[in-house]
Amino acid sequence: MHRVHKFKATARMYKGQFHKWEWSKYNTRKGRSKNALMPAQSRAKKNRGHDIETALPSEADTAHLDFDLPNVDSTTYIEGRPIGVIHAPSRQTDNQALIARHAKTRYLQLLHQNSEYRNVESSLDAYKALINIWSPGDKPWKFSIPSPPASPSGSILQQVQQALCLFDQGQNAAGAQILGCVNERIASALAMTASSSSLALTSLAADDSKTGTHAATAIPIEIVWDCFLAVPQLILTANRPELLRLFMDYLARYASIALSSEHPLTKMSRHLAALTRAFSIHRQQPNLESSQEEALNMLKMYVSESWTLWLDLITEKRGPKDHVTIHLRRGYAVLMEEDSDFPGRGSSRLLTDFTSSLDESIQIRGEEATTARVLEFEELLAKMYMPLFTPTKLAHAEKMLMDVLTKMKMRLDEEGKGEMEMGYNDRFLVFIVKHFLARIADHKGEVKAGCKWRKESLKTDKKDALWRQTSKMVEECLRADGREAEADEIRREMAEQEEMGPNKIQQ
Repeated sequence: MHRVHKFKATARMYKGQFHKWEWSKYNTRKGRSKNALMPAQSRAKKNRGHDIETALPSEADTAHLDFDLPNVDSTTYIEGRPIGVIHAPSRQTDNQALIARHAKTRYLQLLHQNSEYRNVESSLDAYKALINIWSPGDKPWKFSIPSPPASPSGSILQQVQQALCLFDQGQNAAGAQILGCVNERIASALAMTASSSSLALTSLAADDSKTGTHAATAIPIEIVWDCFLAVPQLILTANRPELLRLFMDYLARYASIALSSEHPLTKMSRHLAALTRAFSIHRQQPNLESSQEEALNMLKMYVSESWTLWLDLITEKRGPKDHVTIHLRRGYAVLMEEDSDFPGRGSSRLLTDFTSSLDESIQIRGEEATTARVLEFEELLAKMYMPLFTPTKLAHAEKMLMDVLTKMKMRLDEEGKGEMEMGYNDRFLVFIVKHFLARIADHKGEVKAGCKWRKESLKTDKKDALWRQTSKMVEECLRADGREAEADEIRREMAEQEEMGPNKIQQ
């Protein structure tokens, strides 16, 4: 109560405040925390302002961005007419519709105190369904939505990050152009999902692992991860919640057209659009600063709870030593755990579970396939986590990684082992740590430091299969980033080893 509502008082005052808010203290939803306050069921059925479909952004919201979103005829949501089709925006007619729509919603009764909380709960329920649909499969974390030819490279999250940087520099037109490309990718992703949405819903209802594997391919990970967790976290971290409202409004409109009303994507986008709209409404009322702060806290709570859902459900379905689980825990340990001195669900036993996962995977797949599988997740670092790093998080990550290297060196010294005596697990862990340090240096713009850590990660007297696979991955990453000279240097070293022949390569 004190954290979310800024309310701290005696037990008697709590009872009075609960009555004022129409909250029932012990009415909890199955599967949620018993200490979580929920709206009374008898009152929750009343019609509230948040039950109205997603409102379109006002002219003031979009004018300062020099940025138009494709939209649907506003009468679709008000008068119950059939859902319209997306059309090219016309400035004059669209602005009139926006102003008319905003005028109707402006005088609605303000959202009830706990309506934002209900939107968070409903969003998380739908998110749980999405993760359950997506989670089956051996290698499901694949980015599959092509970017428009004129747009910058990278994932949806990376493109939104580039747009935010341009907005911060005052280049609104350039930022809006990138967001337009993001919108095209969202439309493509929803179209891909709609083509087999019935299969995904059947999978959810039947809980059939085989069907779930096929259904997972129908829901691109850019939608499940980027749009519903990473992008909201990025925009909130950048303190630009007004952009989050535009993003979610667009997503909700497209989902309502492409998918059924019961699809988890539709439900989730609708509730999140209502949540971001609540923040905008409170922001426009100078005398409702506490309500605005509460709405912002609800958005932050949604992000935190979404991370928890990912970690808990993936751990339950795939096991604590699965490579997907460990990859998520790595991100959680850096981005979400506030105090590194007290390891939580992300960092606890992370190194032990990682080495155990290598052992188990080698028994099933062999060393080469295991190396390839783990390196795929290393390449995801730049797409999944790097845009979310703040200077504080970067420093936290560097400290964690340097601590790992220090502990490994101390252990090897105690065991009297040199580099040539290091096993596969230790060598692979050293590479991953130093490669991550190189990524962090690149993200900070420290080119020389990044190059140094990359050379360190590949430095070994054992020019074997592990060295060749890691060298090839680093070379491909460098070429993707446009660093041809550094990539050519690695390519030359690999070519020299190949010319030596297998008998002269140290295995």
